[in-house]
Amino acid sequence: VIKGLIRPDSGEVRLYGRDPARRDFGSLSVAGFLFQNSDHQILCPSVLEEIAFGLNENGTAAAEAEAAALALMERHGVAEWRDRAVATLAEGQRRVVGLLAVMGMQRTAIMRESGLDIPTRIRLQRFIAELPQQILMISHDAETIAAFDRLLWIDEGRLRADGRPGEILPAFLEEMQGAGGGSGSWSR
Repeated sequence: VIKGLIRPDSGEVRLYGRDPARRDFGSLSVAGFLFQNSDHQILCPSVLEEIAFGLNENGTAAAEAEAAALALMERHGVAEWRDRAVATLAEGQRRVVGLLAVMGMQRTAIMRESGLDIPTRIRLQRFIAELPQQILMISHDAETIAAFDRLLWIDEGRLRADGRPGEILPAFLEEMQGAGGGSGSWSR
């Protein structure tokens, strides 16, 4: 709904004053989605090409798109990756490349926390915390979401709670513990 891929059943969504369901250029450029599996998103062979790709596709001249991508890479400390083949990067590094590609074009990135090893997850969280853009993270991992400013607990398509982690996590964790400790049935 936030990306505009489906329309809400009721009500309306506004992101920076725009309705993503309109699917016009302005609305589509507000939020970008980072795939859970980086290999499903990356299209170009080199890091610089990948980060510049979306800018170029949105009408930015190739040289200007490359310059903007390189400036973004320098700002985030990964300029030395510019000529590296994306296929040679570790999964956490590919997630950073995908995130930078999205952030080069959109003001908000929507991403799902994925099963990265602990050191990579910590580095990625630190990287995300330093971004000036808004990040919407989809996760069930309490440790990951505890550091965020705001949590939206969505259950079966409905908003259960909206607030700070300290307000939401205790009830969320209690319910998840109860759901996991029941009869052992997979039917829920």
